[in-house]
Amino acid sequence: GPSESDLPQPEERLTNRAYIYPDIRFATKELVCGNILYSNTWDKNDKTISFNYDIKKEKEILLEDIWQQKLNMTDTLSNYFTAIGKPGFTYKYFNITPQGLRFFDELDPLYGRKEETIPYAILKKWTRRKSPIRNLINEE
Repeated sequence: GPSESDLPQPEERLTNRAYIYPDIRFATKELVCGNILYSNTWDKNDKTISFNYDIKKEKEILLEDIWQQKLNMTDTLSNYFTAIGKPGFTYKYFNITPQGLRFFDELDPLYGRKEETIPYAILKKWTRRKSPIRNLINEE
């Protein structure tokens, strides 16, 4: 276990704090999707944790679960973002939303997040037949 010197001392307890800010973007009986912003007093940068969770299967949904294997996901997304006038758009995270897949990056304290949502009508041709979002595509 930790040594006595590793434990916070009483005078430090009021200065060391961690905070989380949850943001649920979409929730149904089958899915819960969003992100958590994690911040603390000892790191300079906030951290984002993105999640897309399949409640019935009790597992996280990854982009690989959605995307057709034969497509190069990185190239397809890069070409799409260039075609809509966002060349060089980079993302680290994604969420399933009622409107489509939302791609976004880290939170910039000054400028917010860069984000872009690809509608399901466009995603339809890129997704697996048994994709976890197939029922959302078919609703359109």
